Amino acid sequence: MPRDSAGNYTLPAGNPVLSSTIIDTSWANPTMEDLGESLTNSLSRNGEGGMLVPFKNVDGTVAAPGITFTTELGTGIYRFGAGDMRATVQGNPTVRFRNDTASPAGNQNPFQVWNGTAFANVITVAYTGQYLSSDGIVSAPTYTFANSPSTGLWSSGTNTLDWTIGGINKLKLNSAALTTSTPLELDNNVLPAASTVRDGAIAYNGVGGIAIKVGTAWASIPSSAPANNGNLIEVATPIAANGPVIEGVYNFIDTRAAAITLNLPAGVVGSRWGYIDFFRTFNSNNCILVADGTDLIENSTENYEMNLRGVSGVMRYTADRGWVDTGGMS
Repeated sequence: MPRDSAGNYTLPAGNPVLSSTIIDTSWANPTMEDLGESLTNSLSRNGEGGMLVPFKNVDGTVAAPGITFTTELGTGIYRFGAGDMRATVQGNPTVRFRNDTASPAGNQNPFQVWNGTAFANVITVAYTGQYLSSDGIVSAPTYTFANSPSTGLWSSGTNTLDWTIGGINKLKLNSAALTTSTPLELDNNVLPAASTVRDGAIAYNGVGGIAIKVGTAWASIPSSAPANNGNLIEVATPIAANGPVIEGVYNFIDTRAAAITLNLPAGVVGSRWGYIDFFRTFNSNNCILVADGTDLIENSTENYEMNLRGVSGVMRYTADRGWVDTGGMS
């Protein structure tokens, strides 16, 4: 007889037989044929033949999975619930396969891993969360390379990003500053077009100095010559209040908050100082220059007003005209 829906086998009619009953072909042949058919429909433990319909397993649990191994009964696969299949290793959950079609296309996560507390999504193309990693150390940075494991990125502290080369920290960036363990070298290529970079950009000027992008042009700061009688070699701290200019250097002038008045030093022929409207605000808050005593500015005793946006240049003291603007001012 065929098995019932639960797989239970029942002997055909005429069974069981009574003791001392003579074997009769009408009983023996149908019974043997039925047993042979049922044995044929049973799986071989040696793998001979195979299932002709889907193989059904008990659901199982995390401690006793439905599909397991004779030598490790706590390891295998089990059905946790509707649309939820999981794997377990020695009775501990590891991975989960689920039906996540309720999530929008492109954001589905049908595969999850156990993180020690709960099942969590793994990386997908549409993942928008944070990728968390260890901080690393200087000799073994977190993000590194197969052929150079001591070179890469790591974090030495809160809000700090470090670059290490060969196990030596070369660059550190945090909310306070960018610091280097060796001098920071600028590319010695030709200056790019000023229109292609932001204000405040610094580059090598190709002639032994550096240049700062201010307004529509590069302002060069050569690397040689005396401070008061030649090219300017330093950049002063930004000036944001009334006071004196600093002679011999480029003065970064900040009028974002309000117009300011700057007092010029006593003129000595050949003296120089530079100016840069660093934040491009002279047109809204101008800068007024006041000469010392009877010194002249552009051959005049009047105060000198700078009101053009983003200008830069050098003021040089001459015997006949006093302080002379070499360019860029009104």
